[in-house]
Amino acid sequence: MRIRLCEATIRDINRRYGNNPRQRRASGYKVRIKDFTTDPLYIVFEVTGGRRPYEVDLAFKDVAPKSRRAIQNAIKNNQIKVSCSCPDNAFRFRYYQEKDNYGFSGEHRPPEKTNPRNSLGPGCKHIAAVLGNLSWVNQLMSKTKEEEEEEL
Repeated sequence: MRIRLCEATIRDINRRYGNNPRQRRASGYKVRIKDFTTDPLYIVFEVTGGRRPYEVDLAFKDVAPKSRRAIQNAIKNNQIKVSCSCPDNAFRFRYYQEKDNYGFSGEHRPPEKTNPRNSLGPGCKHIAAVLGNLSWVNQLMSKTKEEEEEEL
């Protein structure tokens, strides 16, 4: 599966939206790596803590999970794509994620009733939980080491 990554970065997203109140509401969610590939680095997270668990997809360009600093720098500086399976992301954020080149889907209809001026930030609270707390990086590092040991 080939993923086309574009110019949007986390720094650009934060610069555009500033301090997002969704990040504060996302602090009670637990993030667990459900699945991942290392070439290219593509991670599927399960985010729990609400009514039901949702999946957040995060893809990096040209990043190998070698060190915590490399992944952190990639989130701050490199190109990424994000997506969430929740209805909030589907109906409020997906169009603007596609428009600003940091989403996976091809949604071409803007939201008419909710978030019509793109004032709610770059993504849902599940995406904010993944990007706001990078404790999952240690989990990713240990899982990649386990995979490397199994291959030997």
